[in-house]
Amino acid sequence: MFFFLSKILWPLTQPLYLAGIFMVGGFLLLLLATGKREKRGMLTASKISLGLGVCVFFVFGAMPTGHNLLVILERQYPRTEITESTAPDGIIVLGGMFNGPLSRVHGQSIGTGAMERVVTFHNLARRYQHAPTKLIFSGSSARLTRDQNTEWTESDAAALYFEEAGFPLGRLIFESESRTTYENVIRSKDLAAPVTGKNWYLVTSAWHMPRAMSVFKKAGWTPQAYPVDYMTALSFRWRPDFALLANFTMTQMAIHEYIGWAAYYFTGKSASLLP
Repeated sequence: MFFFLSKILWPLTQPLYLAGIFMVGGFLLLLLATGKREKRGMLTASKISLGLGVCVFFVFGAMPTGHNLLVILERQYPRTEITESTAPDGIIVLGGMFNGPLSRVHGQSIGTGAMERVVTFHNLARRYQHAPTKLIFSGSSARLTRDQNTEWTESDAAALYFEEAGFPLGRLIFESESRTTYENVIRSKDLAAPVTGKNWYLVTSAWHMPRAMSVFKKAGWTPQAYPVDYMTALSFRWRPDFALLANFTMTQMAIHEYIGWAAYYFTGKSASLLP
């Protein structure tokens, strides 16, 4: 239920959609204004709606608001450097970088972004290939509907990626049922069966790490953070730059994390509310 609600309600939280809704609503109110009294009220409502649309567009499109929201997230967990004494007993990477259906159609692993996750995981896996290290790839499909008989999951695409790279698939554990970060954590924990005193490392995007770690803590397991896929240089910006597409994209990513984190907290899936 949580997964379906998140997919249905997610468009309503995207600033670009909100700006469009306010702008279109404002113009429609202008067109629908009829009669003297009604016209005055509709004109006022139209001005408010158009003003809100312009404000949303400026704050999240022209200003680096999304960038700064991501900086807050990416500063939370600096990378834990691996030394000889802290060599991993296990490594987990969270999905979010492969397009399973397209990978199946074209017969090759096709990425959708955040490829640094799997590249870093692969590098670590090769470094500790001959050590008794558990290597877990966790990811299914974020699609609302999926044909389980014909459509590939992220784990299927990941298996093809490692096969193409010549890495022995027998060294990997693929968790192919989870569709959300919460399910990633719970199912990975079941597979890992972590023991106190063992060094486990979590590989995921730096902006995703705080929410993921909060869920891990709630589940009673705290691996070492190994963030990758940074979107910022960890420094704030305050001047308008009018990089509209980049700013809206960053804002959508940040809002997804903050709302998801809050939703997890209020449903008992996360150990903390916000950073």
